[in-house]
Amino acid sequence: MLTVALTVCYLFLGFVAFATYLFYNKEPLHGYFSLLNFSVAYTCFARSSIMSLFDPPLFLGYFQNLGPSLGAFAIFGLLGQLAEGPVQLACRKVARFMLAYTAISFVLALDDGYWFMTTEYYVYPVVLGTALLFITRPILYWFRHRRDAETGWLAFGAGMLALSKGLELLFLYVPWINAFTIRHTPFFSYYWKANIFYLGMFLFVLSLGMMIVSRLKDVFRQSRKLAEELRDKNDRLESMDRIKDDFLANTSHELRTPLHGMIGLAESLLEGIAGPLPATARSNLQLIAASGKRLARLVSDILDLAKIKHRDIPPHTEPVHLRDAAGIVLAAFGPMTAGKGVRLINRVDGGLPPIAADPDRLQQVLYNLIGNAVKFTPSGKLP
Repeated sequence: MLTVALTVCYLFLGFVAFATYLFYNKEPLHGYFSLLNFSVAYTCFARSSIMSLFDPPLFLGYFQNLGPSLGAFAIFGLLGQLAEGPVQLACRKVARFMLAYTAISFVLALDDGYWFMTTEYYVYPVVLGTALLFITRPILYWFRHRRDAETGWLAFGAGMLALSKGLELLFLYVPWINAFTIRHTPFFSYYWKANIFYLGMFLFVLSLGMMIVSRLKDVFRQSRKLAEELRDKNDRLESMDRIKDDFLANTSHELRTPLHGMIGLAESLLEGIAGPLPATARSNLQLIAASGKRLARLVSDILDLAKIKHRDIPPHTEPVHLRDAAGIVLAAFGPMTAGKGVRLINRVDGGLPPIAADPDRLQQVLYNLIGNAVKFTPSGKLP
């Protein structure tokens, strides 16, 4: 029953890791962890007492021996994702080596069961030992120079796995130790001894799981930190945007005073307050007044944009005669069209009833439309 319980635990961890792999940007770390749990669960179940109740099919027979080599590939691949620098490179090389060995073993299992079992009993220990020797030095270097939570969990899991494997080998190759445990600890011998390596593997898998959880915690912590920094930057940008809008509004108000004074002086001179003026002077004064009014409208547009952004420009509707509004705008653009060969003609029917509109906004629209037409029309009529 212990083997079955371990199988269920491995399957649960494998499905959780696989679901995380599918929904977490296909992270290879979770894929390797899922493969490790499934391979151990497959081997553990295939060697459980339940399999003795019926004649197992081929894939649950001697194919169970592929589980350890596939699990070794997953472990080295997972370490290659967790480690950095030379350790990562060494782990990935060993992972590819174990994957190639697993593929060769699978082909042998399909072709000849005798050679497959012979390879598993005599070649696999040499292959795994070579891989461990190749990776031992960089792993130890990693442990010495990176003492954090991740390496602590890995060291604990690797120690439990090595201890359980060592005990399994003692019980297998030292008969008097095996006999001693049977005589003095029958409960341990019957229920735990055969599964001691799977218990060590379970602790190792849990340690790897804690490493992944620690890695995810760091990712979430960094994501939260970046989100807070982004929120602070957005607040600063909004504050700067408000300062900019306030600056534009204040500048617009400050510019209006001298502009209206300039326009008023030009119009008073045109009305003859200083006496009659020559035609050239009147033409120039009319141009000054029109340009000033145009500049005043541009300043008003800047102020209106700031108001619109803050939803602070409610319309003030009143009855407006459309012909009179168009006439005012056309008169303002008259000096600008004098030298272009462009005529502005007001053809709005004077008999139209007044419309409900905001006179300032209506004139603003007409100024923009007619201003663009005058600007981009070299000659002709603008009715």
